[in-house]
Parts: sequence; structure tokens; C-alpha cells
Amino acid sequence: MKPMREETWLHGIAVPDKAAVESRAKAFFMITPSDECMAEFTAYISGARRTPVKEDAPAAPTKSALEMGENNETFKVPAKTTPLP
Repeated sequence: MKPMREETWLHGIAVPDKAAVESRAKAFFMITPSDECMAEFTAYISGARRTPVKEDAPAAPTKSALEMGENNETFKVPAKTTPLP
């Protein structure tokens, strides 16, 4: 499987001590983006805002297939019955 980006586009390094950066842990993993990654991220953040998607109707169905008059011959409902004593 071929990756979408090269390995150095966004990778991380293990920092053995927290001398350089404030952290609660003794050691941590720090993501180090490449210059190309930072340029793409900055362009995305500073770019024009996308218009929100407005839906005219609700996305979920408001009626069941039975209420709309559609007959499904393969529809089955399992029912467990117990005999009366």
C-alpha cells in the first residue's frame, strides 16, 4: 500500500526528557511537521471560509416504509413464545 504523503511530511520524535517542553510526563512523543505540511496547514487555516451545508429536508426518514405503502416480502420479525403452563 502506497502512502498519500512521504514519510517526512508529518512525523514525530520521541523526547526522552521534558527539559525542552513543559509536560507532565517524563518522556513524550512530539509531532514535527515538515515545512510543506506547515505551508499547507497555514494556507487551509487562512483560506476562505467554506459555506455551511443547508439541507431543505431532514436527512433521516420521517416515515417508515410501511407507512409509505411499500411492501417488503423479505421482512421478518423473530418472535419467541413460551407455552402456557
